[in-house]
Amino acid sequence: MTLSYSRARTFDECLFKFKVQYVDKVQHPEEPYLLVGSVVHEVLDRYTRHLQATKQSSDFPRMEALTKQVWQEPEYREGLPESAWHEVLELCVQARESLVFEHIGNIQDSEIRLAVDTTWHAVPYDSPKAHVRGRIDRLDINDEGIATITDYKTGNRIDGIPGNKQLGTYAGLVLANWPDLDAARLRVCLNYVRHEIVKAAMFDPAELEEVKEWYSGIERDIKFCEKSGMWPARPGQACRGCAAFKDCPERQRAVHAVPPENEGAAARLVERLILLDREREETTDALRPWIDQYGSIEVNGMVMGLFPEKRLEYDAPKVWTLLEGRGFQPMQYMRVDTKELKKIGRKDRTLAAELVTLAEDRSITKLKLKVDKED
Repeated sequence: MTLSYSRARTFDECLFKFKVQYVDKVQHPEEPYLLVGSVVHEVLDRYTRHLQATKQSSDFPRMEALTKQVWQEPEYREGLPESAWHEVLELCVQARESLVFEHIGNIQDSEIRLAVDTTWHAVPYDSPKAHVRGRIDRLDINDEGIATITDYKTGNRIDGIPGNKQLGTYAGLVLANWPDLDAARLRVCLNYVRHEIVKAAMFDPAELEEVKEWYSGIERDIKFCEKSGMWPARPGQACRGCAAFKDCPERQRAVHAVPPENEGAAARLVERLILLDREREETTDALRPWIDQYGSIEVNGMVMGLFPEKRLEYDAPKVWTLLEGRGFQPMQYMRVDTKELKKIGRKDRTLAAELVTLAEDRSITKLKLKVDKED
C-alpha cells in the first residue's frame, strides 16, 4: 500500500479509522473545515503562480479576485455552506501578507507532487513503485542554494517544527527529487494562515532517518492488521472530525461513570469523554436543520433552540467623556481586546514586550478536554 503522511498519521492515531477510510474505502463527505482548507490552498497556489508569471513581489487586489473565482467553482466548494465564504475570504486576505516575495525567482514551484520508493529514491508520483507520496505547498531555492519547504496551515492547531513528521516527510521527498541539495541547508516553514504566524527552522538531517523508520513501522503494522483482521479503535484526537465515528466499536462500549480507583480507570473515563465530546457535536449538527425550520424543542424543562444574543459596541472616546463628566472613573469600565493586542504584538515584538509590562496576570485553571498541542 502506498502511504502518505496523512494516511500514516491516521493509522498511527486510530487503526479502525484507517481501515474504514483506506481499506474498506467507505466514502464519507468531508468535514467543512477540511473543505475550507482545500479552497484556501487552491487560491494560494493560483496566487503564487500568478506572481511567478507576472514577476511581481505581490498583488493584493488579485488575491481577492482569485478567491472569488475559486469560490464559484463547484469542484472546490461543493459541500460548503454560503456562510463559509467570509471565512475563506478572510483567510486568503490574511495569507497575502505573508506571501510578499522579495525574490520571486526563488520560487521553484507550488503544489508539487512527489514520490519515493521503498529505498527513498525518487519515482514518478503515479508510479506503482511509489512507497510514500506527498504534495508540497511551495518550494523555494535561493542563490546560495538554501531550499525552503513551506506548508500552509488553515486550522486552529499550532504545532512545533522539531520532530514534525509531516515536514520530515516533505524534506525526504524534496531531497530525493533534488539530489544536489544539501540536507544541512534545508529550511522547513509552517505558515499558520489563521493566526498570521510563520514558524521556520533549519531541518535536522538526523530526523529524516526517524521519519523513514516511522513509515517502515507503519507499513509493517498495517500488514499485521491485514493478516490478523484486527483493527482496534483508539479514542483520542482522531475522533475529532472522524467520518467513521458512528460505527466506532469503542463508541458502543458502555461505561458506568464512577470515580476511578486507579490511573487505568481514569484513562478509560477520559477516552469515553473524548467520544462523548465528538458525539455531542454530531448530535447538535443533526438537530440544527430541524430547529432552523421548526423552532425550539422543549424536553423535561430544557430547551434546545436558537436564541438571540444582543451585542453592543460603544464609541469609546464618547463613553469616556460621558462617564468622566458624571464623576465615574472611566478606566474601570473599559476592557482591552486581548486578542487584538496579541495580533499587534506578533507584528511588533518591541511593542509586545511593552504591553506585557502593562498587563496583570489573572490566569485561572479550568477542568476541560482539549487537544494536546505544542505552541
